[in-house]
Amino acid sequence: MEDPFIRCCRTNQLDEIEQLVPRNNINLKIFNGFLIACENKSFDVIEFLINGLVEKDRAFRSACSNGHLDAAKLILSLSHDEININSIDSYAFRYACKNGHLNVVEFLLSNPDEFESEINVNVLDDFAFLMSCKHNHLDIVKLLASIRGKYEIDISRNGYAAFRSACEYGSLDVVKFLLQTYNINVHSKNEYAFQLACENGHLDVVKLLVENYEIKINAQDDYALRWACKNGFLEIVKFLLSLSTNELVEENNSLFKDNNSLFKINPHAKDNYAFRWACKEENADVADYLADRFNRNQYEFYYREKNQYYIVLPLDYETNKGEDKFVMFDDFKVHCRKAKYLENCIEAYKVHYVKFTRKSARK
Repeated sequence: MEDPFIRCCRTNQLDEIEQLVPRNNINLKIFNGFLIACENKSFDVIEFLINGLVEKDRAFRSACSNGHLDAAKLILSLSHDEININSIDSYAFRYACKNGHLNVVEFLLSNPDEFESEINVNVLDDFAFLMSCKHNHLDIVKLLASIRGKYEIDISRNGYAAFRSACEYGSLDVVKFLLQTYNINVHSKNEYAFQLACENGHLDVVKLLVENYEIKINAQDDYALRWACKNGFLEIVKFLLSLSTNELVEENNSLFKDNNSLFKINPHAKDNYAFRWACKEENADVADYLADRFNRNQYEFYYREKNQYYIVLPLDYETNKGEDKFVMFDDFKVHCRKAKYLENCIEAYKVHYVKFTRKSARK
């Protein structure tokens, strides 16, 4: 059953609300009521609450950050001298941008005479712009990018952090706009933007970067592939491993056109990190896809059961053991974490080995 005080806030019942002001948990409950009043445009209740029950500057910040422009205007008209537009590092502006409330952002930026000081658009290292890019609020990004002079956006701030954030969160529209508008170093921090897009499964962003820029796809020991496997993004994995046959990539990326081996993916990098972590994270589709690609000769064999991996290798195969162990046999060794399913692996390897022996005999 709805609380009577909250009901009055929602329905703008000013005649009843004075008798219903809570005596317990007063600050939390009254402020929740204020937010509900803003959401429902209960302007009489809003005016009542900010007249001694809700701190006016906080009320204005909350109305702006939650996109309640009419409520923000009302609070400003009733409490102009008590509103500090830049309080808490321009909170009202920053969170209106972060939450995608274009109408509030436009109001705050286009009415400087309403406030005693102008908004610091760049406060906290361009937080407002960064968050707008992160959350794909393209209209706000365009608005902030159009600012010139004192508060002009520095796109290179913190190693092109806004661009990286857009890639990391898959904000494709913003990524395209930033690339068209600014001279961005897409390779900043060793292909970090590309790696973040792969790591978080944003195939459209990955394709955009690889098909139009000379991305070093194997930077940092094939970080992009390794983390796509670890996080279970099969389509990213398939795309990266198909790049050597991608005509569009070869056409626009001379690193592939020239068949430069320095920029080819090594899916076995860092002791088969991709396969091991796909298994450990129980990304079965990725692990099985890799195993199918890897199990192409009789001397190596990749096997998964639940979250355990077993990699059969020749005795002379060099690896960094780390915390894992090797089970040694006469002709091969098995790289694994636990021996729980080792017998199943050996039986599967026998079938695999015989299959390739028969193929060799037929030749």
